[in-house]
Amino acid sequence: MAAVQDSLQEMKKLRLSNRLMAFEGLTCSGKTTLIQEFSKVREDVISPELALVDEDRDSDFPFLRAELRRTKFIDDCLAKQKSVVSDRFFLSTIVVEGVKTNHTQLFRKRVYEMLESNLVRIPSTVVWLVTEPQTAYRRQFERNALLRREHSFSMKSLEQVSLLYNDFFTHLYPGNIIRLKTDPFRHTPEEYLDILFKELIKL
Repeated sequence: MAAVQDSLQEMKKLRLSNRLMAFEGLTCSGKTTLIQEFSKVREDVISPELALVDEDRDSDFPFLRAELRRTKFIDDCLAKQKSVVSDRFFLSTIVVEGVKTNHTQLFRKRVYEMLESNLVRIPSTVVWLVTEPQTAYRRQFERNALLRREHSFSMKSLEQVSLLYNDFFTHLYPGNIIRLKTDPFRHTPEEYLDILFKELIKL
């Protein structure tokens, strides 16, 4: 654990100016927790999810409106030479929403078209949290039971999203990818940050 703490101290010195990093992965793979811990270590890095107030929940197409607000926020930060860590980004959010609304093939086609068009900003680095669908489903079940929510994703949906992520980030994504195989039940966020730091310094 002392070695991990030393690594986190070194992470504070790593130059990250004007970099957009997106944390990707299944629901309940640990993205939000890792972003929160990353933001504690690097207070100069901005997270839209922590900075923006959710004003779009009751509007039409809330996920699209939220993404547009987040995209503008990110652009403004990068224009000021700030670094940003984001919980997913526009294209992968569309993939996830496509699975939730049973339009997987159509959404996949649109995502690929947008990727080729250069109409949306592509993160300089993607941190892909690779979690088994069974693990994500179990964690989702426990979280939603605690918060008294209904399940967001069925097991089948999680498996579909997992396949799409693998296809997208293995064959199509043009930027840097850091692949972290995660299991929130076995390791701490600090341990994953240690692995992340060692991968970041290679870029």
